[in-house]
Amino acid sequence: MARMSKEAFRQKGLLTQLDLSAILCMHKNDVSKSIREHQKENDGLPPLRGYIHDCGPATSHKVKIISLYQRR
Repeated sequence: MARMSKEAFRQKGLLTQLDLSAILCMHKNDVSKSIREHQKENDGLPPLRGYIHDCGPATSHKVKIISLYQRR
């Protein structure tokens, strides 16, 4: 999944977790679980639409931004 999302990003495209679930014929929950495991093992997220565009219920950098803003 990480390799597929990196390749799509390299080609100026972005996949969603639902795209990956359709391509791989997996349930969306299994894709989400695999991505969380990848994040823990590799200390980073693959370039998926939700993370790059900071949309949806995905983990984002909003909390860090707000905490940095409040410290100024």
